[in-house]
Amino acid sequence: MLRIGTDIIEISRIKKNIESQRFLDKVYHREELASLGSPLSAQSLAARFAAKESVIKAMGCPIPLRDIIVLRTASGKPQLVLTGKAKEKADALGLTQWEVTLSHCKEYAVAFVVAQSL
Repeated sequence: MLRIGTDIIEISRIKKNIESQRFLDKVYHREELASLGSPLSAQSLAARFAAKESVIKAMGCPIPLRDIIVLRTASGKPQLVLTGKAKEKADALGLTQWEVTLSHCKEYAVAFVVAQSL
């Protein structure tokens, strides 16, 4: 089985909430935030938000955004880590391989996700 998801977001939507710790705690995992360093970049946060929404679209059901973690490998490639309800749903669907790509410009961030079962 192959599933895809894509999302685009206006960076300004994230920029409005970047100072809200409540927003950051609801959407992003602490490991994710730590990996971004300080100060937090609205573009990087927006791209990760788009990736999370893309995963939800690929799975076809609501999942807590914080259960979808977007990190980078040593080479800089974005990598998805699923926890909690996101992992449970992926396991139930048999989705074992995930690929994600992120991009942004001045105004928008976009992500594309491909999930596959073996």
